[in-house]
Amino acid sequence: MISISSKADKGNRLTRFERINEELFLRIITGNREFIYAKVLRKPSNERDKWNIFLAMLFESWESKNYFPYTVELKLKDGEIYGSVAFEYPEPEIWLTKEYGVIGIDTNASPLHLAIAEVSTDGNLVSYQSISLHELIGLPKNKKDNQEWLIAHKVIGIAKEKGKAIAIEDLKEEMGRQNLEKDFITGILRACFQKLKG
Repeated sequence: MISISSKADKGNRLTRFERINEELFLRIITGNREFIYAKVLRKPSNERDKWNIFLAMLFESWESKNYFPYTVELKLKDGEIYGSVAFEYPEPEIWLTKEYGVIGIDTNASPLHLAIAEVSTDGNLVSYQSISLHELIGLPKNKKDNQEWLIAHKVIGIAKEKGKAIAIEDLKEEMGRQNLEKDFITGILRACFQKLKG
C-alpha cells in the first residue's frame, strides 16, 4: 500500500504519524474509515540516518502546526508490517554566522545542566543561562529523544533571537568527560544538527 499526501493533509491523510504518550505511532485509515494505530519500532541506524531528519521535521511540524507532506509505503511480510517513508526537505539558507558572535553550548555535571553562553565577536561574555537536564535521567529512549529535541528547539530559538551562530565543542577532544554528560550533549547536539538541516 502506498499513500501519497500533500501539505494540507497534516503530513499524510491516510497514514499519519502521531505522538501518543511520548511514543510514535502510525495512524492508518481502513476502508471502513476506522483508525488502526501501529507502534513505530524503527530506530536510527547511525547519526547520519535520514530517519533522524524526518523525526526532527515531524516534531517541528507538531509544535509549529506547519506540516509537510510525506509518502508512506507499507508491505506485509511474514505476518509483520514493514514501512518506508519518502519526504523532501529544503536546504537551509545560512543566515546566522559568527560575524556577530556566537551562542556556546556545553554540559556541566553539578548540577547537571546545559550551559548556554552568548559571546561577542571579541570573545567577551554577553549573557548566560542554563537548562536543567535532570529530567532526562532514567527516561526511556523515545521520551529522552523527544526531550532532547525540545531542548534543541529552545537552543535554536535562542540563537535566532540573539542573531548569533551556535558554537559547539569537539566531542572527540572530550574523551575524559563523564559518560552521562557526554551522552546528553551528544543527543542534544544531534537534535540541533537535525533541526538546522530541516
